[in-house]
Amino acid sequence: MQKPLPPKRRIFKHVITRSFILMASFFAMAVSSFAQHPKNTPAQAAITFYTALNDAPQAVIDKLKCASCLANEAKLPPIIRKMRTDYTAVTQNHTLQKVEIVRENIQGERAWVDVRLHYKSGPPQNFNIGFINEGGEWKVTED
Repeated sequence: MQKPLPPKRRIFKHVITRSFILMASFFAMAVSSFAQHPKNTPAQAAITFYTALNDAPQAVIDKLKCASCLANEAKLPPIIRKMRTDYTAVTQNHTLQKVEIVRENIQGERAWVDVRLHYKSGPPQNFNIGFINEGGEWKVTED
């Protein structure tokens, strides 16, 4: 038969056990809360996309596009693909200062976001960008 723990050790063991249970509960709540919400919102995806256009490599930008966009780009003639790559290179001049979300419109698995892009020089420019939800991630679409 085991000897009972001295009172100080019993309290220490009790505190450690309770702390572990409390931390496990918080972790479970955080995981369940995260699982109930999409990994991002269309507005967050728009900010990520325009920030990537400003200074990220093309491979990163491609991960933010929907599968049909990437498939359609692969079918384009080489000259058009080169023009798009050149355009992306021009936008990657590190002049974007702020991406302002003007409006977000979500309709099921599709969404549209109106953004205002602020640059280091020149007036802000307004854009409307479409998104589609693919596996819980909002991806840029051509629509």
